[in-house]
Amino acid sequence: MALKLLQFPPLEPAARSLERLQHEVRAASSVVHPNIVPVLDLGLAEGVPFIEMELIKGPSLRERVEREGPFDPARACRLCAQALEGLGAVHARGIVHGDVKPANVLLDTDGAARLTDFGISRLLGESTTVSGTERVVGSPHFMAPEQWRGGHVRPAADLYAAGLLLYYSLTGQLPYGHQPRLALMYKHLHEPLLEPGECPPLIPEYLAEVIRRAVEKQPRARFANAAEFAAAVEMFLSSPFGPP
Repeated sequence: MALKLLQFPPLEPAARSLERLQHEVRAASSVVHPNIVPVLDLGLAEGVPFIEMELIKGPSLRERVEREGPFDPARACRLCAQALEGLGAVHARGIVHGDVKPANVLLDTDGAARLTDFGISRLLGESTTVSGTERVVGSPHFMAPEQWRGGHVRPAADLYAAGLLLYYSLTGQLPYGHQPRLALMYKHLHEPLLEPGECPPLIPEYLAEVIRRAVEKQPRARFANAAEFAAAVEMFLSSPFGPP
């Protein structure tokens, strides 16, 4: 098993934080799916709350890419499709991840993608400073425009982040590169990740179009749900423009 130690927001009473977290843990533990790391229990040891999860004996997607470089298109598509299957399962239960990023995608001993930390960042108030005291919840390089605006996080935000995961897996580069947070906010709000007609050498043209749709600035312009996104990715694996 793996234990994740938790630190609640300083201004929120511990009892209220525990109550909110217990609700999330119950919801997450009700979803059983091969592409999700099971949440087993919430505990308290010497006043420190922790979440008990299945131990995945493999690196995160971030660790794997940092160590060995980007994936080939077929492998990147399979991992993205697996992550989307996991997202679809939790979305169907009314759960939104809210912090999909390479560090939260673990690769098990079979090399399959396993999503972890559903909703934990939002419940614990983990956030990034935008300017002054303004704070938004999420990881700057993988946050949807509506998250930067502080809006309600819906499944479309997870699909946006999944599109960025596919980009990261194919290129080994963070979306929009290493930029100050205010610059990242501007780019996520206003600048396309891939300009129309632009196709980086490591991204096949078809997948570039898939990524563009996934990271549309307006949520309604993205894929309707995780299943539709996964189908578009899987089409690459079985079509003439993809690998055999």
